[in-house]
Amino acid sequence: MINTPFLVAFIIGVFGTLAHGVFGHIYFVRRSRRAPFEATSPPAITRFLGDDHGTFSPDQQRRYLTVGWHLFTVSSVFSTVVFGLIAFGVLSNSQVVAYGLAIHWAMFAVCWLVCVVAPHLPNLWHAPQWILMVILASLAWWGGSSGV
Repeated sequence: MINTPFLVAFIIGVFGTLAHGVFGHIYFVRRSRRAPFEATSPPAITRFLGDDHGTFSPDQQRRYLTVGWHLFTVSSVFSTVVFGLIAFGVLSNSQVVAYGLAIHWAMFAVCWLVCVVAPHLPNLWHAPQWILMVILASLAWWGGSSGV
């Protein structure tokens, strides 16, 4: 039996992951290589992450952006695979996994709202990716509640 909320989450996940991983890399990560980054001084507690002088060089900032981008893509790939496995009944008795996915995507949405959208309040539509994250979290919670 197919779990409809997880099937919808799987479909959204496939397209969202492809868009983020392929098009996002081409249009954002590659273009950041040409963007003018300036060396920054991080807070004292994170200076160990910087270079020998305690600053983040432009190259280092680009590497952090690239790694963060691809870590999110990898997280999306694994979530999408699990959405599909639950949707088609390959994973059974997976209510805990379903709720874990819901919390996972809800936390991404909260972080996105706090770090990206909050500086632009009251415009909640600035960088609306959080809406997709909330939808995935809601579908995972709903799917888990429907007895997986």
